Amino acid sequence: MILVHFPIAGCVFAVALLVGARLWGGPAVNRLAMLALILVAASAVPAAITGGPSQEQLQPIPADMQHIIDQHAMISLYATWALQAAAVLAMVCLMYLYRRGRLPGLLWSATLSVLLLAGYLMAWTGSLGGEVVHLEIRGHQILPVPEL
Repeated sequence: MILVHFPIAGCVFAVALLVGARLWGGPAVNRLAMLALILVAASAVPAAITGGPSQEQLQPIPADMQHIIDQHAMISLYATWALQAAAVLAMVCLMYLYRRGRLPGLLWSATLSVLLLAGYLMAWTGSLGGEVVHLEIRGHQILPVPEL
């Protein structure tokens, strides 16, 4: 379950690196930001794959939670695809940085915009996942864990 938190935190980290690289860094810092974004996108794939098995561990789930689980699954798919799109843009940025030494502002802006969208979708996914895992958020009775 800890694996699913990496893409969410990674999006925040990648946005900070990307903005910091644009404001204060040169080509080397821009390359680092783009590589970090690609690694964050790579971490989203295992997180998405483990969603089904993680859900099986949460049984039994109250019947009124199924719509939240379905929404969580759908938004996580969109978030993963958006993050992969940001990674593709980061790869294009890396090509520009290696070939020309500088990054066009429009390409940087497009990469940041798609990353911000992915970060928003990741945060929304995490919020929905929190509602599923932490039933007390929705006011459900939590049964005490039996002692062994």
